[in-house]
Amino acid sequence: MNNIKAIETRYKGYRFRSRLEARWAVFFDAMGLTWEYEPEGFETDAGWYLPDFRLTTVNRSTTPWVWVEIKPQKLNETEREKAFAVSSYTNAMLLELNQIPDPENIGPYGTRVSARAYVGSGMKDAMSIYYVSHLLDFYENQMQIPTGTGNLSDALKFDTDYWRKKYGNEHDYHFLNGVTRESELENCGYCTAAINAARSARFEHGETP
Repeated sequence: MNNIKAIETRYKGYRFRSRLEARWAVFFDAMGLTWEYEPEGFETDAGWYLPDFRLTTVNRSTTPWVWVEIKPQKLNETEREKAFAVSSYTNAMLLELNQIPDPENIGPYGTRVSARAYVGSGMKDAMSIYYVSHLLDFYENQMQIPTGTGNLSDALKFDTDYWRKKYGNEHDYHFLNGVTRESELENCGYCTAAINAARSARFEHGETP
C-alpha cells in the first residue's frame, strides 16, 4: 500500500506542511491580507488542534481576524468539533478553505471562492454574525429561549433536541457545539488575480513564487 504524503513547501520563511497551504498563503498576500502560520495550538475536548492560519479580515469592525484551516476536503466530525471549540475559546470564527478555485468560475462577487465558516456556541461576539443573529431572533420570537441574552448555546440546545425528536438526526448546519455556514468570499474583485497567482506559484527554486 502506498503512503502518499503532502509536499512540505517553503515560502516567506515558513515551512508549510503542504503545497496547498503555501498556495493559499500566496493568495492571502495577493489580496493584501496579513496572516500568521500556525501561531498557536489548543487542547480541546476533541483533542489537540493547531489551526493553519490566523488571518486579518477586511471588515475589522465586526470580525478583526479569523482562524483559517486548509484541507483538501471538508472537515470530518472530530475536526469540526475542534473548530467549534477553538472558536468558542478565542471568540473568533474559523474558516475552512479547500482546493484553490477555478479563476474562470465567476459569481456575484467575482471569482467564486467558497468557504465554510465554523462558529462555536460559546463565541461571545457571535451575534455580530448575521446568520447567527437571525437564528437567535427566530428562537426568541418563538419564545423558545430567553429574549435579549444573545445566548447561542441555548438556541443550539433547543434546535438540536427539536431536530432529533422530529427527524431523528441533527440539522445539516446547526450542531450542539456550534454553527457552520457555506458561503463565498465577498468583495472579491481582486480574487481572480490572487487565484491566478496562487495557482501559478512555483516554489522549487526559492521562496518567491
